[in-house]
Amino acid sequence: MSLVCVFIYICAMIRQMTAFLSVHGVEAEHCFFVAAVSGGADSVVMLDLLQRTGARIAVAHCNFCLRGQESDSEELFVQRMSETRGIPFYSTKFNTAEYAGRNGLSVQMAARELRYEWFEKLRVQLKADFIATAHHADDNAETFFINLIRASGPSGLRGIPFQRGKIIRPLLFARKRDVENYALTHGLDFVNDSSNWSDKYLRNTIRHHLMPVYDTVDPNAMTGLLNSIRLLSKYETTLHEMSVLSNISFVNPDSDRLEIDKNKLMAISHPEVILHLLINRYGFGGNLISQMADSLNRTGSKEFRSATHRLSIGRKKIVLSRIESNKTQVIYLEADFPGLERPIRLNAKRISAKDISDLKVPPSMILIDEDKIEYPLILRKWKRGDRLYPYGMQGSKLLSDLFAELHFEYDEKQETFLLCSNSGAIIWVAGCRADRRFCVDEKTERVLRLTKLD
Repeated sequence: MSLVCVFIYICAMIRQMTAFLSVHGVEAEHCFFVAAVSGGADSVVMLDLLQRTGARIAVAHCNFCLRGQESDSEELFVQRMSETRGIPFYSTKFNTAEYAGRNGLSVQMAARELRYEWFEKLRVQLKADFIATAHHADDNAETFFINLIRASGPSGLRGIPFQRGKIIRPLLFARKRDVENYALTHGLDFVNDSSNWSDKYLRNTIRHHLMPVYDTVDPNAMTGLLNSIRLLSKYETTLHEMSVLSNISFVNPDSDRLEIDKNKLMAISHPEVILHLLINRYGFGGNLISQMADSLNRTGSKEFRSATHRLSIGRKKIVLSRIESNKTQVIYLEADFPGLERPIRLNAKRISAKDISDLKVPPSMILIDEDKIEYPLILRKWKRGDRLYPYGMQGSKLLSDLFAELHFEYDEKQETFLLCSNSGAIIWVAGCRADRRFCVDEKTERVLRLTKLD
């Protein structure tokens, strides 16, 4: 290829990237990018193009220490290339295998978490506008098939978005062959990661075996797929916006909870779609959401869990809540405690028995004979086998039976706290029912009045 042709080819690629970024509201020449550069052809071409746009750049390289000397050689290659180009270079090393084992992650997921966390810290430190990664159109197509296999739903089938937070993908407009041709015609040096040739990773299997066949099905096969991905992305975004507008009447979100009116959800033609849109971000996969949708018509309560959240399906409502650490489930209350804000709000007041005008109090309040209890009091969640001696009744009752009589939803039972004496005996099902053994009587002198606040 002549020098003139090379120059025209390079200029065309720069124009395409500049136009692609501009369509997404990014004017490259006025931006500061942290460019994630592994040393492979994709990231080297991205760096070269970004530099030719006139953008301000810093290079970030992660050494995951997974391939010994090869990993160290790649780090040195990227450092020398950055120095040659006059671009600031930043690198870090991770013990990726140890991190993956400690957190129960695959090596790929561990590397992803580690690099993006570090990239963001570096971006903030340098006060850069964006983190640029070198994903291209073929990566987008591979991601589509990966998510199709994993039943990721509409959000997965929309492929790789141009931007997520401060992360952008300037090369998504280009095919892999365009990137390789650019590197070849411009004489760019790059390194080859040996792990890219291993089929032990699903992405590599798709890349090496599925994509070459798919490309031969029809001359426009890849173009059609990429256009479909873009359209799916628009549909998914629009559907999400519509769901937010149309479902605000039966969804009541706050910082740690999401409540859905079960009957209103079931009145929708495809409740699974709405469930997916509302809760997939909390770690619930496509198959699990399908199971949730199937259980909507079944009797009895049902609970589903992700790593961070719990979703319970009761008779009338569906509740999503964060799974709290066990450390927050047991609270010890010493004598003269002033009240409580978390995990439930309690107002505490010591009064004389002479100040009591009426023993009839609402379920949200209890009058305790303070001489009948042992400190420290214990506030804890209920468990199977707990038994209460209800005030105003004879005998005892299992809490599970009491909850059934009161028609408690599954989430209401899970969020119920018990106030117990230090001996373990239940004093009060907080906000619900008192135990008669600890209530005031004609001999009471000191009264502890507790009120459960909303």
